Amino acid sequence: MIQRWRAAMWAQPGTQRQQTIELWQFIDALPWIFEEESLWAYLQTRFGAAGAERLRRTHQDHWITELDVERLAALGLNTIRVPIWYAQLEQETDTGVSYRIDGWQRLDDIARWARLHGVYLILDLHGAPGGQSHYDHQGLRNGGSLWTRPECVSRTASLWNAIATHFRGDPHVAMYDLLNEPKSPNATAYADIHTALYRAIRTADPEHMIAIEEGYAGVDRVRSPSELGFSQTVFELHDYPSWTTADELGSDMERSVDRWLEAGTRFDTPILVGEFNAEASGPDGSPAGMPLRIAAMDAVMARLNARGVHWTTWTWKTGGRADSVWGLYHPADARWIDVSTADLDTVDAAFRATNSATWTPIPAYEAVFRARAADPVTLLR
Repeated sequence: MIQRWRAAMWAQPGTQRQQTIELWQFIDALPWIFEEESLWAYLQTRFGAAGAERLRRTHQDHWITELDVERLAALGLNTIRVPIWYAQLEQETDTGVSYRIDGWQRLDDIARWARLHGVYLILDLHGAPGGQSHYDHQGLRNGGSLWTRPECVSRTASLWNAIATHFRGDPHVAMYDLLNEPKSPNATAYADIHTALYRAIRTADPEHMIAIEEGYAGVDRVRSPSELGFSQTVFELHDYPSWTTADELGSDMERSVDRWLEAGTRFDTPILVGEFNAEASGPDGSPAGMPLRIAAMDAVMARLNARGVHWTTWTWKTGGRADSVWGLYHPADARWIDVSTADLDTVDAAFRATNSATWTPIPAYEAVFRARAADPVTLLR
């Protein structure tokens, strides 16, 4: 689309052509950072490989620490869904693919914190080699190759086998979440790739639970765990419906659960709502609408608890404004940094400031989590 615009503008005569040249020179010089791959690539162009790696380590050392796990456990919550980008655990070299030791150490860290504070982990492959969709949350500029390139499937299966081998027998790993919001082209592709990943895990770990999901299709394009012959499996939903009242959001979320449960024996499996958030589609994004959005999150949690449906929200913390329920924790000073102009030390300091030690929760939102974590456990119905 952009190239068509460029061509049409280029076709203009005289001074308009020169203006087009100047406009696109400006546009091409912008960072255009929408996902993780572009972030680190851009920082490398600014600060070199060593500088970008320094920033990457600083960010990962501070964004999530033991303090976050401790705070979550103190609320009475007992599960953390850990999003993993494949490039945190492996890297391409001149001789092939090798593992990043620091990435595996970070997984070991959060597993150790989980044991110390009595919580469980859902290990979520948020971005697979090649990408399971073309959306930015899978971490690559051009995703979707998982469905078209066999080498991406084998590489993803190998990674899952390594993760399962590494965490085999760990009682604080609740489950492996195969692919975050995969956008499969059809039911056959969905079945084939999920079966390959399932088998790769089961050859190493026959016990841990496995979650499968589909981010963009209905029951007609998804094969259920029972149809695929999977055992110890959960079907995971992500839902961000539009809403105008708290009760409406709760009702819509409950109807989403029912649509999958009512598929009968096809989905004879527990349901996990792995992502939801009232901020995504609520009627009022202003500070005045904050009580309404908190009430909407409370309504969803209460309804899911009453149905025996387990859940994890998206997400724990966010660097944005403190009048948003995208995260429970926010920084005292939510200033964004311009990575196109700031020097290396300034960017490094900004990444250090993402540590939760100086961040504070939204009190009314915190009270919702604490209350809903104390709800009685109910069997799925």
